[in-house]
Amino acid sequence: MLKVPRKSLILLVSSELACLENADFSAYRAPGLAETASLAFEIMPWRWKAKEFDNAANELASPFKSPPELVSLPGRTGVLDLAGYYPSGNATVIEGATHMKLQRPVSWPNGAKVACAISLDMDADSLVHIHHGDRAGDKLSAMSMLRYGPQVAIPRILETYRKFGLKQSFFIPAWCMENHAAAVDAIVRDGHEVGYHGYIHEAPNSLSPQQEMDWMCKSIEIIERHTGKRPRGNRSPLYHMSAKTPELLAELGFLYDSSLMGDDVPYYLDTPSGRLLELPVSWATDDWPPYVHAPDLGYMFPPKPPDAAMDIFLAEFEALRQSPGGVWIGVWHPFVSGRLSRWQRVERMIEFMLNTGDVWFASLEEITSHVNEETTSGRYRPRVDPLPYTTGNQIPEELVGKA
Repeated sequence: MLKVPRKSLILLVSSELACLENADFSAYRAPGLAETASLAFEIMPWRWKAKEFDNAANELASPFKSPPELVSLPGRTGVLDLAGYYPSGNATVIEGATHMKLQRPVSWPNGAKVACAISLDMDADSLVHIHHGDRAGDKLSAMSMLRYGPQVAIPRILETYRKFGLKQSFFIPAWCMENHAAAVDAIVRDGHEVGYHGYIHEAPNSLSPQQEMDWMCKSIEIIERHTGKRPRGNRSPLYHMSAKTPELLAELGFLYDSSLMGDDVPYYLDTPSGRLLELPVSWATDDWPPYVHAPDLGYMFPPKPPDAAMDIFLAEFEALRQSPGGVWIGVWHPFVSGRLSRWQRVERMIEFMLNTGDVWFASLEEITSHVNEETTSGRYRPRVDPLPYTTGNQIPEELVGKA
């Protein structure tokens, strides 16, 4: 018999067990329900699924009391939600978990708690060219690793999206669109969004304002030629936005950026050329730190197994489910997360997320449209950041070089 302690929260479940019978959740049973009521659960690779319910347990709100420090135990459609699937091999009880409200929660469609988007930056071999220039051709191993993205991972990713009926966002350097047109055609044919990601993965904050504008305009022309529409969103390569990037994006008619990390919810950037919605990201949901080992690119992180990386990604997701109204954005790369073992784990993640009943999967352009509508109607009062944040040198002379 597994007793769930009062004021506790099970966060990790064992992937070793075949089943857990007669789990006793009486500590959370509503007064008046039969003392003998119990549930049997079958453990599955991605969730616990209820096998038997008494009549009262079919009601999501009544069979278990949910104190402020407890994430709701019963999920929707018979799925017991143990605050997410964390495949670390042991059941761990963490005391005193608490609900925290977001400052400006967004009301998402169909009562969803979290807006979710898996955004994929298809950098391909632009990375080896921007890093090595005319020596890129001699970096065959790195180039093969990067070309795995459009050649192998993209068909796999698109198959998954068709399986689950998802329309998502891809950010692709214009050079990659010209050199990997078949992958881009497949993405567009399936109805996914394509956003701006530089020309050849150059850092915008390494360019003059005029250079940045010139390459942005050239890239927009290429994107239009391959997709039939102007890009509406931007993801700056390696998040390297310049002080002028938001203003240039607004001037050229972009609706949103997704390169900054200033909130858990969307917010607006106020520029001299107009307002731009920011869909914030986080290194915690970026696949670069847990996976990328690429000496030719200057990155030598020890790769983690997919379950370990997923612990981090799902921790962010579960936090937003506990504090509804935020946005979860995966910043992933086909040549990284599209590797076989990793994408198999992503499929299980998507199925888990959908089965919670708490998510709205959408492209970043769709999320932007929704937030803009909520803002225009007055139902949502967003944070607005006037830009630039600072100008000029802020360091007193005697503190220069003292970092």
